[in-house]
Amino acid sequence: MMRNGEVLVAVSSNQRLQSFTVNGRHRKMFKFANVSNFSPRDAAVSVNGNVFTTDGGNDQVIVCDENGELIRCFGKGKIQHPIGIAINPVNGRVYIVDHWAHCIHIYDQDGNHIKSFGSNGSQEGQFRNPCFVCIDNNGNVYVSDSGNHRIQVFNGDGHFLYTFGSCGSGDGQMIFPKGVAVDKHGYVYVAEYSNNRIVKYRSNGKFVCRIDDVSDGLKYTSGVCVTDDDTVIVGDDGNSCIKVFTQ
Repeated sequence: MMRNGEVLVAVSSNQRLQSFTVNGRHRKMFKFANVSNFSPRDAAVSVNGNVFTTDGGNDQVIVCDENGELIRCFGKGKIQHPIGIAINPVNGRVYIVDHWAHCIHIYDQDGNHIKSFGSNGSQEGQFRNPCFVCIDNNGNVYVSDSGNHRIQVFNGDGHFLYTFGSCGSGDGQMIFPKGVAVDKHGYVYVAEYSNNRIVKYRSNGKFVCRIDDVSDGLKYTSGVCVTDDDTVIVGDDGNSCIKVFTQ
């Protein structure tokens, strides 16, 4: 989300990043004339308002200001296929999910590579096609390890802490989790792509509840974010729309 409370929506098929109010009013479009094949996947906003966008069409990160003026690009040649991105509120570093390299890259905000962690596999600290990332107020990093049907949690340096979730449709289970978000209270929200639902957990991975109802018709849920008043905003890929839930 942007500093003014607007929600950023990455529309890769239309090659644009857009901002909306929580009520769904369109406010702004981010397109870059000098960047061909722009394919945004996710975005994060720094404390000074700069927008960091993963560009899957060029396998890089694009940084612009709040008005959409291009500042820099970085990561090309180092990142194989970026999807999720988040900025750590504790150290200010940028965490990028590399879907094809099965790892997380850490950069500073100037685009200097600091380190990477993770590898292909199913052991602790390994990934299979991870998708999105979020970071809590303590600097802990939550990664949707989609191919392993779980969420993995690390400290800010990339050291494994714990994991939760397993393959299935029951409480505490998930199938191809994508979007992951954490609210100011530390609750974690997981968008389950193949279970067509959004589920809430405690920070330790204990199941709390399902946010949506079957009648809401979610289909192929992708990105998720939570506002300061605990409103949950979900990308509904199957219906090509954004759905908003109050708790």
